Amino acid sequence: MITAEELKVKWLADRRKGIGGSDVAAVFGEKYGCPRALFLDKTGVEPDYEHTEASLDLFDRGHSLEPLIADRFQRETGLAVRRMPSRVSKDRPWMRVNVDRIILSSAELGPEFEGPGYLECKSADREVFFEMRAHGMPEHYILQLQHGLAVTGWGWGAFAVLEPYTFKFLHFKVKRDERLIDVIKQVEEVFWKRVKAGDIPDKLEDFNDSRCQNCGYRLSCRNAEALPKEKKRKRIYEPDDSEEMDIIVGNIKMLDASIEEAEAQRKIERQKAVILMGDREAILVSGQGKKLLNSMRSGRQSWDTKALDTEQPQLAARYKRRGEAYSVLLMYDVNGNDE
Repeated sequence: MITAEELKVKWLADRRKGIGGSDVAAVFGEKYGCPRALFLDKTGVEPDYEHTEASLDLFDRGHSLEPLIADRFQRETGLAVRRMPSRVSKDRPWMRVNVDRIILSSAELGPEFEGPGYLECKSADREVFFEMRAHGMPEHYILQLQHGLAVTGWGWGAFAVLEPYTFKFLHFKVKRDERLIDVIKQVEEVFWKRVKAGDIPDKLEDFNDSRCQNCGYRLSCRNAEALPKEKKRKRIYEPDDSEEMDIIVGNIKMLDASIEEAEAQRKIERQKAVILMGDREAILVSGQGKKLLNSMRSGRQSWDTKALDTEQPQLAARYKRRGEAYSVLLMYDVNGNDE
């Protein structure tokens, strides 16, 4: 049986043949992506650091859950899906996509979703899942799906998302966006020409960017900036297996989960109310004893403290105030990172 590490190595080798769906965020510098790191990967440069066990576990989780997510999508929607091999663009052979599943055409979907569709299966932790449910798919996922539609030529696709701890599930249908696809093609073509010409993109401006901190190329890319810092004193946790503490922590976990879910649902219902109000600024809902007012608020004003510290350090120091110290209770998984 192929291991997660072997699967990862094969996947990385295939990726170097062109730009795949999972590369698009890096080409655009979206979310966790960095064009410079992607360039080094595409040109076969070995990373300074091995993949962490945590990253391999996440890759293995996504790969293992993919059939289950596809099956759940079939049961929830009634749409049939099938496996299919990787696809390569006819006019841009460096544009490639690994289609998780093809969604077979169904007359029940109507004219907007004619022909086959591209299914992208995702697993997401609780916080990310509720964020998606409240606000839709993040930009880097949308870029990934539209890239896939550009390669296949299909007119629509869908996301199927599973939260693996509670098995909550959601799905979105997405239509082909020709304007966005044109932009994707142009930006990817410029990047691929740089790969072939050996023209490496610039570094990110700030090494404190989380993308640099977690990058496998951070030492060779950033040199002395990336040298290991002095290790922090290891925190020692004193065991407390009392029944009372166990009950309290269990209550906190349960309440945290219900608050996050309720907040996500609250945002959805408020948005539905705004849509239903339309052009009406104020309405009275007698049955609930509530008045609704939909008013525009000016954006929050804030100071650019980083620029102030740089350009006027004495002035910044003069007016900075530190509040009183206070206690904050933080809770982590036993095997999680608490640094």
